[in-house]
Amino acid sequence: MWWSRIIVFLFACTFLEACGPPPIRRQWTPIGPGLNYDINSIEFINSDSSIWITGGENDELGYIANASIQNTTWRVEVIANEPFYDLFVLDDQNFYLGGQNGLFARSTDGGINWDLGRIDSSRNINALFFFDELRGYAATGDEYDFGQLFETRDGGQNWELIFESDRTFRDIFFPDPSVGYLASYGFIFKTTNAGLSWEPTSAGGENFTGLYFFSADTGHACGGQGSIRYTFDGGENWRVTYPKSKPFAARRILNDIEFLTREIGYACGDRGDLFRSVDGGRTWAVVTRI
Repeated sequence: MWWSRIIVFLFACTFLEACGPPPIRRQWTPIGPGLNYDINSIEFINSDSSIWITGGENDELGYIANASIQNTTWRVEVIANEPFYDLFVLDDQNFYLGGQNGLFARSTDGGINWDLGRIDSSRNINALFFFDELRGYAATGDEYDFGQLFETRDGGQNWELIFESDRTFRDIFFPDPSVGYLASYGFIFKTTNAGLSWEPTSAGGENFTGLYFFSADTGHACGGQGSIRYTFDGGENWRVTYPKSKPFAARRILNDIEFLTREIGYACGDRGDLFRSVDGGRTWAVVTRI
């Protein structure tokens, strides 16, 4: 979600994991569209093997771009005067974008046409999560403080404020319709009643930036002080899986974490840092620094 001022890099063996774990350090090839703007979010669509990215420039423009993995000929479309920070792909037809100052966009035809609107907030939409075409959430916030969480039940036409904090919200993940997690500056919040109420988990003391959960109890989080954590009991306890010993002050910022399978996951960060796990997040190794 928080890829900043990098060209998109694709590493082909990612799509060949079934062949067995390849060596950790590999060659990366630049395939980006050559835009001189931030790339803030990337998604892959398996049905047509396409890559989608979004980003922009503050107070200037927001774009959406896509390409085939096979030939990487990019189609770029500027659709707003403000940047987008997150792209959520529900399926091959329904896409959602969150941007600056509450900017929200939705496509129901696979990214061909976009309807633009705003939620009732002057904060940036940092993360989106949708269950289906109607029900979804938007997590907002400033750089460090004042986060707001909004819910829609009509596909983004109307939004209701359901939770707010004096800490910014950076990511949101629902492993099932009732249980959800919210990453913020200093806390990871949890709901067990579909967002009606939120309580902090035991994780604390870091600017949490990315979440990925396999189930209501099992998931991972990364943070702005460079750590990756794992919980197996719904956030009651968190174990730091990376780094094992380096002091917090010496770590680099991690911005997002994603898993391709239960075993294979990636975490990305500032200065081109990319980490890979092949054992379900128990250990992590540097893939490359781009």
